[in-house]
Amino acid sequence: MAKICRVCKEIKEITDFTKNNQRKSGYDSKCKYCHSQYNKKYVVQRRKENQTLKEKIVIDKKYCRGCFIEKDISNFVKCFSSSDGHRNKCSDCQKSKYHQIREERFRFRSNNNKVLTCFVCKTNKCISMFNAGGIKRKNPLCKSCEKIINEKIKDNTSVSTRCIINRVDFDKLLMKQKNVCAICSKPESRMVKGTLSKLSVDHCHKKGHIRGLLCTKCNSGIGLLQDSCTILERAINYLKKNV
Repeated sequence: MAKICRVCKEIKEITDFTKNNQRKSGYDSKCKYCHSQYNKKYVVQRRKENQTLKEKIVIDKKYCRGCFIEKDISNFVKCFSSSDGHRNKCSDCQKSKYHQIREERFRFRSNNNKVLTCFVCKTNKCISMFNAGGIKRKNPLCKSCEKIINEKIKDNTSVSTRCIINRVDFDKLLMKQKNVCAICSKPESRMVKGTLSKLSVDHCHKKGHIRGLLCTKCNSGIGLLQDSCTILERAINYLKKNV
């Protein structure tokens, strides 16, 4: 099945046109290439129209609209949309505003009560000792009790995605191996986003049981050699011959 493009006037296959339910044929009148070229031209024109060079005003002091005091420009947070490149309110006024909003939300959620009783420890505490999520619940939890419960949940959740192992069991294995790889007896050296990654959990692919903790190099090496002892022995013999 073929169709003529409205722009380039060429006969093309139906797969070169995007689907459009508003058309009788069920496909757009322009081909994909012509449609992309039109969109590019339109975007460039719009950018040129909207490009207005704003000259930023350089100032040393500014008048705060919150406390109505003239302060140094270092007390104002940067804002690229404003003419002088800084916000209208100083940082102290913004912090006080956020604290007021937070307190109002807490009072609204707790039916204007300043004191609440925790469901776990059964003690009356100030509303500031509760998180927003703790107040939302039918049985409110204070910050300390919520922290203890979250730690217990973390202990029971599995560390690895492929095999089930708790954080407690993972820490026990680390203590046995003395924070070192089970094969090369070296610590993990792989960095992910500036932080040192944990040792990877090695498990048997046939039976599913956990064998130990390995570094990324040893774990990937065993995986690439298909977890077979025969291939590993051949690799050892090969290295011995070619030393």
